[in-house]
Amino acid sequence: MKRLTIVFLLILQATTILKAQEVVNKTEKWRIGVSMGTGYLMASTKETAKAFEQLGVEYDKAKKGVDKLKWQLQFGGDVHYLFQSGWGIGLKYQYAQSDGNINDLVINMNGDGLTNVVGDINFKYLINYIGPSFFTKSKIGNNRRLFFTGLFSMGYSHLRIEQTTLDYPLLGTSSSAGLFASLGLEYYLKQYVSLGCDLGVFGSSFKKIKYNNGYDTWKTDLGDSSDNISNLNLSFNIRFYL
Repeated sequence: MKRLTIVFLLILQATTILKAQEVVNKTEKWRIGVSMGTGYLMASTKETAKAFEQLGVEYDKAKKGVDKLKWQLQFGGDVHYLFQSGWGIGLKYQYAQSDGNINDLVINMNGDGLTNVVGDINFKYLINYIGPSFFTKSKIGNNRRLFFTGLFSMGYSHLRIEQTTLDYPLLGTSSSAGLFASLGLEYYLKQYVSLGCDLGVFGSSFKKIKYNNGYDTWKTDLGDSSDNISNLNLSFNIRFYL
């Protein structure tokens, strides 16, 4: 009898441990996440550098300054409603910012070849993306805390270009369709909290940009040489299950 009691207690203890492990992956209705990371623009900067060259800027100097735009600081968030433990639908938001500058320029502003102005060019790209998304996850092996995740989204992207040339401001804006997709790993710290790392790709380009210099407003059609802001990105995130 004593042995049966001991066996029963051992089984009860083992069951309790398994239940405690299973509760880590208990399916909840909502998955809310915030992320931070970096992105790298995939488009070439040669055409932009050539455009600055036509303004009298040395090509190598312009290329070096524009290349700074390739590295982005990114923030994001997502919320999904979970229909089952492995998938759900929701909304994805992503913000990216990059800065560049070309310093110590000597530019002939009025075209007389004699009157030169010395100064800097500073420019900033601000990108906002939002769209509906589909999320999925699957357990890796027998590990009840580690999951493989995937996300795909199509939606709206907005570009804002802030440029200052020799203290003269210029603002450019445009909108377009965009898409976002990522693959990653997610590890549960506790029942309702997880940490993750995602490798993603964002795609969007703009053919028409509206400019404003504070006095006039005009639109530029880039045609075949559209402003491509597609990037590869790496993000780290924390997610909450409710």
